[in-house]
Order: sequence, then structure tokens, then C-alpha cells
Amino acid sequence: MIPAWTATIGALAWGAVWGSFGNVLVHRWPRGESLVRPGSRCPACGVAIRWYDNVPVLSYLALGGRCRDCGAVISLRYPLMEATCAALAVGVWYRLASAALADIGAIDPATIGRFLIEFQVLWGLVVVSLVDFETLLVPDVVVVPLAGLAMAGQFLFEDGRPWLHLGTAAVGYLMVRVVFVAGWKALTGREGMGMGDGKILALLGAHLGPGPLPFVLVAGSIQGLLYVLATVASGRSPTPAGAGEPPASSLRETKIPFGPFLALAAIEAVFLAPIAAPWVADTPGLRVLFGFG
Repeated sequence: MIPAWTATIGALAWGAVWGSFGNVLVHRWPRGESLVRPGSRCPACGVAIRWYDNVPVLSYLALGGRCRDCGAVISLRYPLMEATCAALAVGVWYRLASAALADIGAIDPATIGRFLIEFQVLWGLVVVSLVDFETLLVPDVVVVPLAGLAMAGQFLFEDGRPWLHLGTAAVGYLMVRVVFVAGWKALTGREGMGMGDGKILALLGAHLGPGPLPFVLVAGSIQGLLYVLATVASGRSPTPAGAGEPPASSLRETKIPFGPFLALAAIEAVFLAPIAAPWVADTPGLRVLFGFG
């Protein structure tokens, strides 16, 4: 049996390292740069970052948020991304390990496998959200492999439902492609959603199955609407500046990144569903919304 403190530190480190790689992907992928070469460098002076200056979160704090060589300010996004992924990893580990300990009294290899898959999916959602929020693009290099990983888990685990999850992934993707892209364009001359959103729904369908998707769609839509209202009220455009889109003539024609709100709702569903279960048990509508009915 794995000691709790050892497992917690391991999950924390695993999440932080992947958060660091996520920073590389968020910075390089939109620019068409290699994710592997060259090694990490300061964007301001181009000097290679030493290994001891590349420790997630700790190096940022030790350097005071500045490059050791040129003194340029390091974006706060880097340690926040690393800390967020570390926290997600610990949260996923405790959620799954607690269930395993309650059921069989020990941490089995299947629980470790579930942790690895679920964390990678949530990590991918964070990365995709940051890219989409800046560029209105969803990187296939993240979404497609993770959808395959999620489906592999359904085939490998004893309680997996591979064909149900595969069907849900297909329905999520086709719903966006047929209804919100082709159908909406036929009616209005504009696409209602981007195909990147369809790929995110396919990933969520592959990992979560059909139960949580109503909550993800409803909560994501509400949070996306709140974002639009808040940005418009502050005098800013909801369209990312890095997307290269011309100014919209009306709010109806404004393009917004919906992927981050689908991702946020999915993370909420993963962690809130067990907490919400006792509160929604006697309400059929809420049971369906939270994926219990």
C-alpha cells in the first residue's frame, strides 16, 4: 500500500511537471514552434534556462519572477499554470484514491491508471483553454491523443463502458458539426460554434460518458454568457486580441472562446458531482443535470 504522504507528494510533483510542459505548449504551439527543440529559453534575451531555474513554481519564487540573465519579468501565468496543474493532480488523486480505499482498503494499479488518465484529460482541458482563450484555436495535438487515451481506459478497466463512451464522443462531435456549424450557417450565414468545441465535446464524451454532459453544456453556457456580459460591460471585446479577428459589427457576430467554459464546467462536474449527489438525490431534474438520473 502506498503511504498517503508519498502519494500526495508524487501527485503534486507529477502535476507541476505537466503544468510546466503545458506552459511550453501554450507558448509555442500558436507560433508553430517545435514543442521539443530548442530547450526552454527566456523569451526576452533568448538565453537557455538552467535546469535549477526551471523547477516548477519554486524557481519562479527564488528568482523573484525575473530572468536570471536579463532581468525581464516572467509572466505570472507560468507559476499559476504549474500550481493549478499540481492542485488538480492532488485533487484527482484524493478523489480516486479515497474511493479505492473505501472499496478495497488499498490502492490498486487500476486506481493509479485511472488517476493518470483523468489527470491528463483535465491537464489537456487547462492547456486547450489557455490556447483557445488567446487564439480561438483548439490544438489537435492535445485533444486527439487524449481522446484516444480516454477511450483506451474504457477498454482496459473492468467497469469501463467503451461503446457508450465512444458513442457519446461521436454524438458530441457531430452535434457541433451538424447543428452548430453546418446547420447554423445555413440559417444565419455564420457558424454558431467552431469545430474545436466539437473536439472538446468528443474528448469529454470519451472520458465522462453521457451522464455529466448536460451539466457541462448548461454550466459552460451560463459561465460563457457571464464572461461576455462582464467584458462588454467593461468596454472590452470578448474576442481574444490574439485571434486576429476583425472588429465585429454587433454582439451577435462577436466570436468568443467557448472551449474554456466547457473545460471549466467539465472540471466542476468531476469534483462537484460527488458533493452534489446528496443534495440532488430527490430532484429528478437535477439528477439528470448532474448525471445521476
